Amino acid sequence: MKKFLFTKNAHTFRTEKDRKTRKTMFWVIVISVIVLILGTISTVILLKNYDYDISNIVPDDESTSDTSDPTVSDVDQNVSGEADILLAVHDGDELKFACIVKADASGKTISVCSLEIDSTLSEKFSSADEKNRMSIFKTSVSSYSDILIDRYISADYNQFTQVVATMGGVTLDIPHDISYNKNDIMLSLKRGEWKLVGANLLNYILISSPATQNEIISAILNEYMTKKNYDNAERIYSKLVNILDTDITAFDFNSALSALKVFAYSEEPLNISSFTVKG
Repeated sequence: MKKFLFTKNAHTFRTEKDRKTRKTMFWVIVISVIVLILGTISTVILLKNYDYDISNIVPDDESTSDTSDPTVSDVDQNVSGEADILLAVHDGDELKFACIVKADASGKTISVCSLEIDSTLSEKFSSADEKNRMSIFKTSVSSYSDILIDRYISADYNQFTQVVATMGGVTLDIPHDISYNKNDIMLSLKRGEWKLVGANLLNYILISSPATQNEIISAILNEYMTKKNYDNAERIYSKLVNILDTDITAFDFNSALSALKVFAYSEEPLNISSFTVKG
């Protein structure tokens, strides 16, 4: 399976020819996330965290010369390739959340793995030089998980809440009542469907198990990987990339658009699964 071309390499066992021929993908997917950023926000993630109030970016009276309505038939069904994105949330030099998002354009599948923040990962993050911390940590996670990480998206608490505000939150089904007040984290939610934003979404992620974190990231990707977001991807990317810490470049973004479109224009719900790493 081809890898999308991201120019930096974490391992030396790839040949120079292999590295040069790896086809570029995005980031984002699932900036989101999720992105969440994470938020969610892919790279596949990063680009898709866009179903927020677009009126803040695109004027209501904005016109476009292209009046056609793109359909799934416009998508290049021959696009293929994979990308592995690292999402991280931290408080200063303390790692709070880490997740690997794997995207496969040819199979139109996405899989997520929220990592248990054990002493090994915590030490790798906190001991890294602050200036190059995420680049160093990305390499550490590649060794830890045996997955070659292509790109990273990182946010501290303030950056995370800014992205969530930009995205407009995410709708989640809370399976049971939550009353949590520990380690400077307070969260009170009743069972049911909630639109979580800001500190509530952040705290829910921080107190959850890796399995629940996987569900949260999956929900973010499903909510934000839409045609509408794809059609406004350039404006959204420009806004989010100025908030988040990421090594996803404008070149990566533009090179990944065709692959990203495969997910955004799919007639079927996103095929999102979870996986685990041994560590």
